[in-house]
Amino acid sequence: MQTCVGEVGSRNIGAVVTQMMCSSRSQTNVASDANAIVTYLGQMIAHDIVKATNPREFDRLANQISPTLNLDSIYGKEDDTAELTEKGILKTDGYFNIIPKTDTTYTKTVGYDFPRTDDTIFGNAARVARTMEIRNDENIIIAQLTLSWMRLHNKLLEFGYATNFNEAKRLVVTIFQIICVELVCASLFSKKVFNHYFRSTMPPSILINVTNAVPDFFSLATFRFGHSMVRDKYVISRGAKPPKPFKTSVDTKDIFQKHTDLKNSHYIDFALFVRENRAFGIDTRLIKAMGQIGQSTAHKTNIVQRNVIASTGLAELRDGQQFHLDKISEFAHTDNQDLFGEVLSPAQIQASFPYYANKQVPLWVYILIEAEKTQGSRRLGGLASTLNCAVIFNAIQSTYTSVVSNEGYKPNEAIGACGAFAEELTRGAPGLNDSQYGLYLFNNIIRFINS
Repeated sequence: MQTCVGEVGSRNIGAVVTQMMCSSRSQTNVASDANAIVTYLGQMIAHDIVKATNPREFDRLANQISPTLNLDSIYGKEDDTAELTEKGILKTDGYFNIIPKTDTTYTKTVGYDFPRTDDTIFGNAARVARTMEIRNDENIIIAQLTLSWMRLHNKLLEFGYATNFNEAKRLVVTIFQIICVELVCASLFSKKVFNHYFRSTMPPSILINVTNAVPDFFSLATFRFGHSMVRDKYVISRGAKPPKPFKTSVDTKDIFQKHTDLKNSHYIDFALFVRENRAFGIDTRLIKAMGQIGQSTAHKTNIVQRNVIASTGLAELRDGQQFHLDKISEFAHTDNQDLFGEVLSPAQIQASFPYYANKQVPLWVYILIEAEKTQGSRRLGGLASTLNCAVIFNAIQSTYTSVVSNEGYKPNEAIGACGAFAEELTRGAPGLNDSQYGLYLFNNIIRFINS
């Protein structure tokens, strides 16, 4: 693998940032097994079950994040519509308040946006989205993906698959959980681990309790791998200018727009997005744009710096090798400790990360190296796959509407829980074990909300 090594600064974090921020990473790099949409579905999962780790955002969170995967990032508290209605997020008829945007040149709806309110953030004028989770407005892709789930809610009511708000909500949560399993988990985690959690006839043997909060290792390290999967540009739409449609791309540095009205040029055709974009591989190289996230010069974020600080802030996360050994030992009583895979050797780590020769490797960096060395950067390795699967499995199982029972996840039962909508969801989909199965389900959702 090509490494990006610059001058090593006097501080460890500075040296890590220098090595991991790679201006040379481009469209020709190795791809992961995941479609690019999985990067942002993963971000939705994180926003739904993980509290904000950036202190500047705390006062902008409108709800208390629960560690259950129940879309409270969209719906708020269970079956409580009062706050949604009060904030102008929900209409009195049970439909979400979504603003269609029209291209006046061609007199057609080109996309949708949140209702927004004029406000001031960090002393700057802003157009703040009316949403239960402000982080879902931190880039143009996550914003429109969130709006797509809200549009699905409205369409289910419109087409009679649900007769009221609560029925639509429960159906959307069920569908979202299925997509999390069949597209996100199936694409990202090692096949051996995925099969153990989501294709076995027996409940998984390695479980992690998320009753009060997701574990620190998840929120601060093992579920932050998606930053390495971000592309340098995305195809997002086809222009309508005659005589031929054209593909419109957006550079990644331009997607990090938040607290502002969505531009017509940034509206996303998710059917096209899925066809045209595959996520970058999971490794220790991030595109240069991830070092300058944010619209305000005074509040730019360097993702590598933030993740390394997060992953070294707790003693247990500072040494990935030792953490790996500890988890194998912790679950030695089970029959499946081999799911964690083998601990990386110092030579393997040094080959990918020369700066850290004979030093501790933070857990976040370690799981990226693990993906590269054991899965060719196409998926996560055994340690990260097992820990993330265990958390997501339990986060789904803990919800009031869950596709996971005490007997585990049963794919056909999960689809059956969608009732009459099951036919729409699975239309034309290949067999359950086909690698494209989850992507078909997602595409059917997009087709339905655009109908």
